Amino acid sequence: MNERLIRSELVDLKENKLGPVLTDFSIQKTQLALGDKIKFEFKAVDDTHVGFFYATFSSVDKPTTKINIKAQNSKNVDDLPEFQKFSINSNNAYERSIPLIIDGELITGRYILQNISLSDANATKNPTLNNETVYNSNANNVDNMNFFNNLDQSASELNIEIPILDNSLRLPIINERESNATLDLANSVLPGNLIKGSVWPNGEDWFKFDVQSSGTIIAQLDMGNRSANLDLYGPNKSKILSEEVSKAEMVHFKTSDPGEYYLLVSNGSYNNSPYELLLDIV
Repeated sequence: MNERLIRSELVDLKENKLGPVLTDFSIQKTQLALGDKIKFEFKAVDDTHVGFFYATFSSVDKPTTKINIKAQNSKNVDDLPEFQKFSINSNNAYERSIPLIIDGELITGRYILQNISLSDANATKNPTLNNETVYNSNANNVDNMNFFNNLDQSASELNIEIPILDNSLRLPIINERESNATLDLANSVLPGNLIKGSVWPNGEDWFKFDVQSSGTIIAQLDMGNRSANLDLYGPNKSKILSEEVSKAEMVHFKTSDPGEYYLLVSNGSYNNSPYELLLDIV
């Protein structure tokens, strides 16, 4: 092998160890409501492959409440189910619309962009360890820090309203019908309807709904100043996930399996604890 070819391979190897470099990032819609998705676009320079994208937004009023975005390139070899997918659009930018998912207590108000990161990993089970590039106000790389700090305010803030906590919300209301204390007696409910009920300590309220196609199931439970458990069950009647909700929180599950799913509200912290339950499929 001649010296020029060896030198070329060494240069390629060095370049392939560099993570993606952002040149543009924007949020296409900053006012979000029930059923909306966060649509973002970004452009990056990368000699290998922009495999994964992450972004985190934090609530101004309660920074521990966050919106976490996780997406992977649609051309990745492996399809990791916990990731949404992004792809190139007609403007030669990466684009993706992702369901509005809140981690932590549901807080209405302003959410500020806290962190962006990208990885050039192609179909890896541990993408953050592969040539990750991080953008935030404390980034180790000065260029990355400056890029983040210079983002337009309209792109670096989300002003969102969590509909279930909005007293002016106008949605069809479904009142819980007793007895729905077992899965076989579950009330039928529809996405986009506000379900009102009450639950006792050791009590159970079951609801069922149909999923027609792949999507993300989102359930928001508002217990006021009380607490209860919120569980999601799949078509095979087995539990998929469980959350102990204090005040108001959200559970979510991405599925490609159509069928009948179930929500269970149980174990209210006080006798006859009132609640509001909002179901959405996006």
